[in-house]
Amino acid sequence: MKSFNRLFIVWFVVVTLVFIGLIVLGFVFKQRLSEYKDYEDKLVIATKKYVKDNNKYPTVNTPVKVSIDKLIQKGYIKEKDAIDSCNGKVVVTKEKSFIYTPQIKCKNYKSSTK
Repeated sequence: MKSFNRLFIVWFVVVTLVFIGLIVLGFVFKQRLSEYKDYEDKLVIATKKYVKDNNKYPTVNTPVKVSIDKLIQKGYIKEKDAIDSCNGKVVVTKEKSFIYTPQIKCKNYKSSTK
């Protein structure tokens, strides 16, 4: 009976440590994901300014694609604010209104396509 209690305690500790480890990994992953989502939001805001300033509005059949490099080059995003491991663009389409869709690809992240 003593060995059974010891075995139960060992397994309980192991399961608890695994559970805590998974929770920590989940929080770390969520934090990283939010950084990329914030970056996508910055790209959309910068693209809206770029499109407005340069009068590059899309037509119904012709989307406008604005690369991250162009936004940095034109000064809409500071180079220090850009994530080095990411590249991509923001696609602006016109339906009833303008739709800004960030399409970035990073080392550990890729924009979801809707």
